[in-house]
Amino acid sequence: MNRRALIIYCDDTSSEKLKGPIADNRNLIRHLRSNLGGDWHNHEIHSLQNPTKAQVQSEIRSHLNEADYSFIVYSGHGGTNTITNKIDLELQDGDITLNSLVLTSVDRQTIILDACRTHYTPSERKAFMNVYDGLESFSEELSTRSLFESLVLDCEKGVTVLCAAGDNEAAADNLNGAPYLSSLIKVCSDWKNVNQIDNKLSLKSAHEKAIIYMREKYITTQNPEILAEKRKKYYPFAVKFVPIMG
Repeated sequence: MNRRALIIYCDDTSSEKLKGPIADNRNLIRHLRSNLGGDWHNHEIHSLQNPTKAQVQSEIRSHLNEADYSFIVYSGHGGTNTITNKIDLELQDGDITLNSLVLTSVDRQTIILDACRTHYTPSERKAFMNVYDGLESFSEELSTRSLFESLVLDCEKGVTVLCAAGDNEAAADNLNGAPYLSSLIKVCSDWKNVNQIDNKLSLKSAHEKAIIYMREKYITTQNPEILAEKRKKYYPFAVKFVPIMG
């Protein structure tokens, strides 16, 4: 399977500087490269720090070209434009919309937005909150790359979008990584250690667990959402081998 990941992390664009995106990029790469995250290869993961719109569009055309599955994460400033009613994501030279990330040729897509969805007019920007917490790493003895790919292909085609905040809400920032993204990664290691039955932690399950963890560990009132879609099976966010019983 041809898989591609694109991490867009914007810590220093036109709005207030952010502390978390650099850590978000580091934490996400570590997760994807781990067996728990699906054993992605280095060449499959591209990161863009404070890119321009042209650079993002170029990556979509080249890096994501002919992929069977794409995993895109944006960490930075964002908001819901009251003029267009679309989610805007801030880059070095302006904004791109969520739609521009979705409208690719890839049949199976995951998009995670750790950005505010605060309503704003084009002349306004909202600052993020600052909070602090730790993060753990993890590893696994056996490669799960093939398992990850088979579970992706077992799902219906389409795009799943996870948002760190609800409509018209701000998303918190954190020196060690944004609370929502950090929580998503942390619940994977918890799931690995506690669950001895399932070989897949789906995006939906990870999202639901991350909300609980975030509310317990961080000072934030944001309400993460999965944008609505009719789907029976969700793509994996973490995978592992489980003992054969019987």
